[in-house]
Amino acid sequence: MCHCFPVPVSIDLTYETKLLIPGYDESVYLNETRLILEEYLKRNKLNVLRIDWLKLSKLRCYPTFVSNVRHAGKCVADFLKKLHTNHPEFKIKNLHVIGFSLGAHVPSFASDLLQAQIGVKFARITGLDPALPLFLAATRRWKLDPSDADFVDVIHTNSGEFGKVEPCGHVDFYVNGGRRQSVCENDTFPARCSHLMVLPYFTDTISTNTGFWTTQCESYLEYLFTSCRFNVSSTVDQNNQTPISMGEHCPKSARGVYYVETNSSSPFALYQYKIMNSSIAE
Repeated sequence: MCHCFPVPVSIDLTYETKLLIPGYDESVYLNETRLILEEYLKRNKLNVLRIDWLKLSKLRCYPTFVSNVRHAGKCVADFLKKLHTNHPEFKIKNLHVIGFSLGAHVPSFASDLLQAQIGVKFARITGLDPALPLFLAATRRWKLDPSDADFVDVIHTNSGEFGKVEPCGHVDFYVNGGRRQSVCENDTFPARCSHLMVLPYFTDTISTNTGFWTTQCESYLEYLFTSCRFNVSSTVDQNNQTPISMGEHCPKSARGVYYVETNSSSPFALYQYKIMNSSIAE
């Protein structure tokens, strides 16, 4: 039985609710995940539930944490069921879960349990560069996939190193090619830096006046040869597709693989919502 997370008692659970799950050897209070929390808290009528699962592993080693992803998922499921029992106004099926790295796989286990036990799954899971090591050949039940929520959107910033290579959601965004971020070129550990960059990128998408606009590509080669790059001068791209925004405001109808370009320094979004047709941002 899990006794991992206390149930909050002083929040209005009729508000929209986000569930934030950090990655390996991380705390929602001490690292870049904090940026997402702080940006969300600027909004009115919004709850942010934070899962700190460091205590599930007494040994600070990655394989131990991987083995505990399943246990963390069970704790999350038990926590949410208890929250709903004590506060019927809280609806698990309306929850948006944001998980980073190893934490992106935790909601997969929680969702499987919730679907099996009470017949509900999350409204949305956003996977922030889901972890690759020891998940390369994992079965579908052991990693994030589209069956885990009504809508699963994934952002890749370090594919093939710390982050998953293959698409994991209904829609997958590969930022600046998806493997290495230019802002990390001079970092002493560019792979880890690129992995972490998904956090400030996503943080920037939470604001209502920024947008990481992109259009769909059939392949990585098509992206490399610029035939499907986003054209800010038009509301329709060269493939006659309406552009969409990566991150918080991604439309739930989005499907497929997209390649996103950013600035090399903050603010990272190349384009602003205000210059786009308002109907596109919905």
